[in-house]
Amino acid sequence: MKKNLTLTPFVKSHIRWAILIFATVGSLGWWYYDHRFPSWDEEVMLSDGRTLIVHRKQEFVEGYGVRRTWLTFSLPEMGGKRTWTQWMYPAIVDVMDGKVYMVGYTPGVKQFSIYVNPRYLLVAYQWDGKDFVRIPFLNVPEKIRQKWNVLPCSKRGENTSWQAKTHGWCSDLGAYVAGETRLMNLTKMQAGSKFLADLGNNSIFSE
Repeated sequence: MKKNLTLTPFVKSHIRWAILIFATVGSLGWWYYDHRFPSWDEEVMLSDGRTLIVHRKQEFVEGYGVRRTWLTFSLPEMGGKRTWTQWMYPAIVDVMDGKVYMVGYTPGVKQFSIYVNPRYLLVAYQWDGKDFVRIPFLNVPEKIRQKWNVLPCSKRGENTSWQAKTHGWCSDLGAYVAGETRLMNLTKMQAGSKFLADLGNNSIFSE
């Protein structure tokens, strides 16, 4: 004959406390991960008129900003879904003549140094059929590199609908401002690159 297991009030109390502790630890762990690695879907308009939905995840560090970005998207020119990941902000994703281009932005001293002082604070890549391979920024077709289309200053997915992007953009202070233009000012970008290089007493730039 089976005996029914009877829990004493003492044991029941400890079980309740254990469940509460595990639930609290789990909630805190999820809060930390979600705060450190926020992710969202973002609307991007390509230069050929197509709307692309990209899934963006980034490592966000308080007092530092975005440390690393993962941008996942699917295009027939790439044969399906791929992920671009680098230690910088995303700036442009676009397609021309069947070639996929990705551009990142390095506004911080550490990011700037990692990519060997990019001349315009911008680092360009082209999909080669297997991976995103770095190319000189000016090798990106001019039509593509005239305007940003991925919002670099979004922290947790705010202002990333295409409607919001057509009504504003990131200011020089890294905040979304209504009325700000998406135009890529290479003269200003090159001046920013020189400023960061001067901070490190470095006159060598990469393309």
